[in-house]
Amino acid sequence: WDKNPAGTTITGNTTFTYTFAAIPTYTVTYKIVNGKWSDGTTADKSETVMSGSSPANVPANMKPDTGYTGGSWDKNPAGTTITGNTTFTYTFDAVIAYTVISGDGQEWKKGTDGSLTFIVKRSVDDDTTFAKFRSAELDGQILGTSEYDAESGSLVLDLKASRAQMLSTGSHSMLFRFSDGTAEAGFTVKAGDGSYEDEVVPSSSFSFTKKWEGGAEESIEFTLYKSDGTVYRHGFDKKTVSSTEWKYDATFSEEVACYVIEEPVDGYITRYENIGVYAQVTDRCCNGGTIINKKIPKTGDQTPLMLWAGLVLLGIAGIGAALAIGKQKKADK
Repeated sequence: WDKNPAGTTITGNTTFTYTFAAIPTYTVTYKIVNGKWSDGTTADKSETVMSGSSPANVPANMKPDTGYTGGSWDKNPAGTTITGNTTFTYTFDAVIAYTVISGDGQEWKKGTDGSLTFIVKRSVDDDTTFAKFRSAELDGQILGTSEYDAESGSLVLDLKASRAQMLSTGSHSMLFRFSDGTAEAGFTVKAGDGSYEDEVVPSSSFSFTKKWEGGAEESIEFTLYKSDGTVYRHGFDKKTVSSTEWKYDATFSEEVACYVIEEPVDGYITRYENIGVYAQVTDRCCNGGTIINKKIPKTGDQTPLMLWAGLVLLGIAGIGAALAIGKQKKADK
């Protein structure tokens, strides 16, 4: 009332006016981050809401930008009683992704000392990448921590040369696992200088060394045979150690007795210096043994040397059979 009727003494024509007060109204503003409204726009939207009420025209069906997903309001518009100007912000979350930014597709040559380096980056909060790193897998097998070095700066992982050296030539894969994602990379292992490689992954191995005496000509080629006479080429890696020395690493995918047939370079003879575990086998190169090729004088009409056979034994069986075949090969020549 403009004045209280009940408390007024009437002395003439009188008017009393009852007026309702206007309810205050406030501006509610809607913002969107990392996305668009349903109509494809990004500009702020707003509506006027009476004090004590909740918003009535809350936007819906927002769409995230590329690289973002999910999304939520900083506070729930529908459940808020408006008592003043208010802003609501809808934010889409970034998609968590790990990317190999360096090292994917690289090539590594056997016999080198350098490691294979990979750098993995997190799409957001990259400073947490190293802390979230859990493990690395090589061709599906989890690597031991002694097989690589890892440090922060995104994630910088070095696969050690000693581990890479064990790989067959060809394509290989690395998988990096994090607490909230993974990343993958591929790389290729190339054969070392002057080497023969096979792509079969071995489960056992041995090595021996070939040396020239008095010369540095081409190396002697080896062919490996199973004791039944079939060719066996499961990983035979020839590495040049120096101008007069070649090291042979033989790797096999199964335990099997094998022998080798070698054809010396013209002007050389071959002898076998056994320093391996089968020391009782005369003139044979076994596990850890050494083959030495000695140059002989070239006088007159010297004919090419005959094939020489030597027995290389792997495992605990087959020695006798392999020796017999080796001797027969030599006798046949």
